[in-house]
Amino acid sequence: MSRAVIVPENYYIKPGDIDTSKPFLGIFGKLGAEVFGHMFVQMCQHNGFWNAFTRDELAVCCTQAGANMFFLDWFIVRDLLVCDMHGKFCATLEFVNSCPRVTPPATPVQ
Repeated sequence: MSRAVIVPENYYIKPGDIDTSKPFLGIFGKLGAEVFGHMFVQMCQHNGFWNAFTRDELAVCCTQAGANMFFLDWFIVRDLLVCDMHGKFCATLEFVNSCPRVTPPATPVQ
């Protein structure tokens, strides 16, 4: 049984806070994992919150994004994604905290 913590609904890092303007490189240590992780974040950004997805929903997005479904299990083994009691796959705190955040614009010095 996983001890990973699913991202709570009110978590301070929102999907929109993650920088998906460029590929994730060097974050998860495997290019295929980085493509899959990037896709997962973009799916959450589309919905506006850290939501859960079925295996079928992920498979469709993998096909569209060129990601490999194999990496779903890779993320699960590492407790970066977990399967909830409804059979949907959710991001964990470790996953979200691993993703690059958008840097807020610098405050002008007065």
